[in-house]
Formats: sequence, C-alpha cells, structure tokens
Amino acid sequence: MAAILSLKLDLRSTKKDGTNPICLLLNFAGSKSYISLDRSVDKKYWSQEFGRLTKGAKVDTSPAVWNDYLHGKLKEALEVVSNLQDHGTLASLTHSDLRSLIVNGKVKPISFAAYLDNIIEEFKRNGNFGQYKVYHGTKRFMTTYGDLADWTYEFNQVNYRLLRLMEGRYTPRIEGCLNGLAIYMRIIRAVWNRAIKEGVADEAKYPFKKYVIKIIPVKKIAELYALLFA
Repeated sequence: MAAILSLKLDLRSTKKDGTNPICLLLNFAGSKSYISLDRSVDKKYWSQEFGRLTKGAKVDTSPAVWNDYLHGKLKEALEVVSNLQDHGTLASLTHSDLRSLIVNGKVKPISFAAYLDNIIEEFKRNGNFGQYKVYHGTKRFMTTYGDLADWTYEFNQVNYRLLRLMEGRYTPRIEGCLNGLAIYMRIIRAVWNRAIKEGVADEAKYPFKKYVIKIIPVKKIAELYALLFA
C-alpha cells in the first residue's frame, strides 16, 4: 500500500485576503486529506504541477525561502513514510494514523484492546487465517484469565501485574506444559513490540522488560499451535 505526498494549493478554501492555503496532500489507504503548512499565497503565483511558488509571489521573505521551507516539510513527511516502510508497518496503518504520525510524530491514542482488534481484522481481511486464529485465541485467553469483565484494556493495564495474574490463573490444556501459556504471552509481546514501533505505545511501560516468558521443551511448536487453536 503506497502513500503519495505532494505540495498543493487547497483551492477549496480561499482566505479573506484572496490567498489559498498551501498544504501537503496525503493520498493513502483510499483516502485523501490536506495537511496545513500555515502558509498561503495567491493562486496565480503557485504551480500546482511542481508544488512551488513562482516568481513575483508577494510573501514576507522571498519565493525561494518559502520554497525551501515547503520542500523541507515535504521531505520530513516522506521520511516518516520511508521509515514505516522500512519497519514493515505502513500497510497496517489507517489514513488517520499516518496523517497523525506526519503531523504530530505519533498516532492518536488507542487502547491495547482496540489495537489488537485491528490486527485481528487485518489478518482476517488479508486471508491470513492461521495468524487470525492465534491472535483471536490470545484475545480469548486475556478475557478468560485477565481481570477486566469487558474488552477495554489500555496499554498501561497490560502490565507486569496482569501478566503474572494471567499466568497464575492459567491451567494448561496439555497437562504439565507451560508452552501454551508461552504462546499467548509471545503474542501479547508481539503486539506491544509492534505498537512501540508504530508510535502507539510508550516503550517506558513495556512489561516484558521484567516479565520472563517461561518455556518447557515439549512437542513441536506446530503441533502445540494446532492443539491450542483447533
């Protein structure tokens, strides 16, 4: 999924002085939106094709200085997109998430519960039913062995105390085997790691700096997955 960014004059909105706002136009995930750059200019001094002021533009410094500033903003936004692509997380974002990252450096706050639900839906939408079953099973595990009656966990609630609580309550379906628990904990850890990379969760609150996932050597991991998520 590609993200296209360009410098455009927002011709939908004209200010009292007759100028139009200069914006970043974001085209991503089937939606378009304008991101204001707090600059405006008369449309006759703007090139929509090249995304820059033309000679004669009446601005407070010079067209060249403005163009440097505007293209610097475009470059910053493109670097955000490039970093997300490098981490393999761009495709998982909504248009609103990417816009928020470009504008604020982070996405709007989202709960752990909603974030996990988004991942589950992403796997279902992409036809990745193996991962869908594992992540959906982890949600079921948390609702069964956690301490909330409904599915409303915030990231700061998925902490060391909760992990120990679920560990203490969990009764393995395979007698004497902790690896079932380990699989659920690994998925919770994977959700946390992904959220940190995407700027959704605070790394300072990462519970797996203290919590150690316990594993006992048993059957092949594929066989264990099949038993747990059958």
